[in-house]
Amino acid sequence: MEFHSAIAKATHKVIANHLLKGLEESFHAYFSMKQFTQDREKEDLLRQHKAIFEAIRKGDGKAAKQSMLEQLDYLRGMIKQDLVKNVERARDEAQ
Repeated sequence: MEFHSAIAKATHKVIANHLLKGLEESFHAYFSMKQFTQDREKEDLLRQHKAIFEAIRKGDGKAAKQSMLEQLDYLRGMIKQDLVKNVERARDEAQ
């Protein structure tokens, strides 16, 4: 989370830091339980972080924002997919 904290601090916006702190615990819990079943997921997340870093390094705020939005969409899809799998597994176990 150091990467995310550094970005939030660099914005100099209190709301960014508060949002991150609120999400930090949830993301930590999710990723500590997450079983990466495909190396592609790890590779995608690393590639996305690199794109964000490079855009920031180049001072390209527009590209950084776009990369962050793409990563958020990716994470939303990943979490949704995992939730569906867990619900289906729980339903199967209950039967």
